Amino acid sequence: MNSIFAKLRLRGNVNKYRKMLSTNEDVFPIFEDMVTSTIPYAPGALSEPGEWFQLSDVSRADYALDIFSSDFNTLDFDSLAREEFSLIDFLFVKQGNTLATLNKGTQAIV
Repeated sequence: MNSIFAKLRLRGNVNKYRKMLSTNEDVFPIFEDMVTSTIPYAPGALSEPGEWFQLSDVSRADYALDIFSSDFNTLDFDSLAREEFSLIDFLFVKQGNTLATLNKGTQAIV
């Protein structure tokens, strides 16, 4: 099952994550088909056209969001309500064993 989630801009000790969609369809093309060239990310590094930065073992990094460092079940998340669209900070997709973040402004979503 592949899912799209939203992280909301909320304060305090509340659940900031919502499920937008769950589907058996691929959300993105297979990663290997879409990305042909990756380089390890380093501060100040520049990529060439067609290259993508790659972060490995993000779930074990000090800066990892709590959601990325633990196994989770989509049943643990409330569905995103229409009233919460303006609170979306970013989207992320869980497709198989891959987590991809999407840094889109809310105007692109609403």
